[in-house]
Amino acid sequence: MQEAADSERRGTFLNLTAFKKILINVMNIDKFKPLINQHDHEIIFNFIKLPEESKALLVHLSSVKIQWRRISSMKYPELNIDLNVALEPLIEDKFLVTDDGIFVDDPN
Repeated sequence: MQEAADSERRGTFLNLTAFKKILINVMNIDKFKPLINQHDHEIIFNFIKLPEESKALLVHLSSVKIQWRRISSMKYPELNIDLNVALEPLIEDKFLVTDDGIFVDDPN
């Protein structure tokens, strides 16, 4: 059981690694440089400075087709992270948008 969870975690972080390689290539290959404007550079910079867990969660969420999720319904044992902690920087940097508490679970 633990081996399967470890494998899923590696897979999730391998996806993140692949995504980061794509970003690096897009930023460094001359033929792609004209496609990236100042706003795109800011988004990429904001992504790069995110904690690794937040990056992994964002890459994972981008592969899920559901647009609105409650934290309580999000179960990603392969990430092995506190979702509230991982979501906070994503919301602060506007990678995710909240709507009056959609991303905030009230423990009471």
